[in-house]
Amino acid sequence: MAGNTLANMFKVKELRNRLLFTLAILAIYRLGCVLTIPGIDAKALIEYFENLLAQNKSNAFASYMDFFVGGAFSNFSVFMLGVMPYISTQIILQLALVIFPSLKRIAQEDGGQQKVQSWTRSGTIFVCLIQSMAITVYADSINQQVPGAIIFESRVYFNLLAVLTVTTGSMIAVWLGDQIIAHGIGQGISMIIFAGIVARLPNAVYELIKKVQSGGINGDFVIVAVCLF
Repeated sequence: MAGNTLANMFKVKELRNRLLFTLAILAIYRLGCVLTIPGIDAKALIEYFENLLAQNKSNAFASYMDFFVGGAFSNFSVFMLGVMPYISTQIILQLALVIFPSLKRIAQEDGGQQKVQSWTRSGTIFVCLIQSMAITVYADSINQQVPGAIIFESRVYFNLLAVLTVTTGSMIAVWLGDQIIAHGIGQGISMIIFAGIVARLPNAVYELIKKVQSGGINGDFVIVAVCLF
């Protein structure tokens, strides 16, 4: 049954084109997830995380962010924030519509949803700027432990370039999501988040097997986790 459904998807030209377009957009997004932002030495990042593993430590925040962006955060890639600033802005605006009746009235007027969408995009840029500034602090902490992680001598120049690159990358990721909605299959933003989660699954399974073999995780827990999944 599933095989017939998949075959039928490729038989319908419009559906096939939309599916291939979606896959192409996701491939472009995944490519951006491995492109390190200017000013960061990729080898130094590898050394930093290898040192953490050697000390049986981990960066909980980086691991949390990597779960949604498919490892792009640890790579310091142009898509290291993914579409998370957009999601955060959407949540903030939805709360604002509940708290402020005047905003809710505007949203319910003709063209109100377009205004809300415009506010969301403008707010996303603001959130990106704040979060990307925090990323420069994170990069500086790595540079202190692994000298040379930041290539540029001028820290001001690096900070400006990093903020601009990461903010632009997040807005491009949102735009890619819009292209999926317009020409592909599914809700674009959700598809991009889903792609990031799926990209982490092979590594997560490998790490899980290693921890079970080393006795770090009980096998019964793994069975329960798999059943819940």
